Amino acid sequence: MNPAYRRLLVAAVLSACLWPVRAAGSAPSLDEVVAIALRANPDAREADFRLEAALADQRAAGAIPNPTYSIAPANPYQFLWSAPLDVGPQRWYRTRAAGIATEAARGDREDQFQQTVFSVRQAFYDVLLGDSLRTLALDEEAIVRQLVAADSARVASGDLSPSDLARSTVELAQTVSGELRFAPITLPLDSLETLAMARRADLAAAVHRADAARALQELARSSLVPTPVLTLVHQPDLPFPNGSHVALGLSLEVPVFDWNGAARQRAAAELEIARLEEARIRAQVTTAVATAIDDYLTARTLASRYASGALDQARDALETVRYGYRRGSRSLLDLLDALRAYGQVRSDYYNAVHDYWVSAYALSRAASKELVP
Repeated sequence: MNPAYRRLLVAAVLSACLWPVRAAGSAPSLDEVVAIALRANPDAREADFRLEAALADQRAAGAIPNPTYSIAPANPYQFLWSAPLDVGPQRWYRTRAAGIATEAARGDREDQFQQTVFSVRQAFYDVLLGDSLRTLALDEEAIVRQLVAADSARVASGDLSPSDLARSTVELAQTVSGELRFAPITLPLDSLETLAMARRADLAAAVHRADAARALQELARSSLVPTPVLTLVHQPDLPFPNGSHVALGLSLEVPVFDWNGAARQRAAAELEIARLEEARIRAQVTTAVATAIDDYLTARTLASRYASGALDQARDALETVRYGYRRGSRSLLDLLDALRAYGQVRSDYYNAVHDYWVSAYALSRAASKELVP
């Protein structure tokens, strides 16, 4: 799925979740929206079920094999009970591989949860950006409405031409739709890659899968040592030559034709695949951390620049032109230009703050650790 479309879809789902809550009169917090998403997101729920399946496989791998009961209808009748003596290296490697696979599934679940949390946080700030831009549009509309009312009175008194009033009215019709706030935060940028390598859930899952593949390779090799099957034979009608009606037997499956070569070959290939996947994810982590740091530094610089004076300067410039227009020293065109310039600066500021917070949460996603206070 296209990333931009996926973000739009998440934002739409988020907006649908927010609407009934807001309609009830209480705006949800970011933590509340994240909690809702983790309960309802299908990818997160699928990750839960995959972990449950892995736990079931681990339980099955460690279970004691069931005995087999059979009857040989002959003269005399024989009743046979047989059970594998599952105490050798195959059991050790099988249970070890299943346990490591469970840890890999747990890492996949944690990684999916982190992806869901970041997507919701990004969509949440998309909603905040839309609200802020709508507030901006309402503020501009209020200013222009005041301008139209004042100009109407000036036209009635003969101080303003009707064409200038028409221009103000057109400007009112063109006001279009947005609270985001900039706040400096301290993040461990220098140690972020080390932190990511130690905490990334997807990398931990890849390491576990490589370990599981090694265990499965050892399991394939250990299959050259067959697991003995103990058999108990009961012959009720006639005794055996030793006078007993019960006899013990032992059977072995000997891989004389291919020596389990296919299983060992597949296990070796799966191990190389797991190693390559681990290397690929390590490279992805390094790239993701570097990209997240660059995006954050860029967004922080731009947002702090607006917050440290650019927004106030644009507001002061607008008020100066408004005052001059009321005194007759500035033209209507000057006022409308100042209004548009102030609106553009506010819009750029909201976008910069939106990118700042999203990039900060992207650092948390890259490091698999909550970094934003």
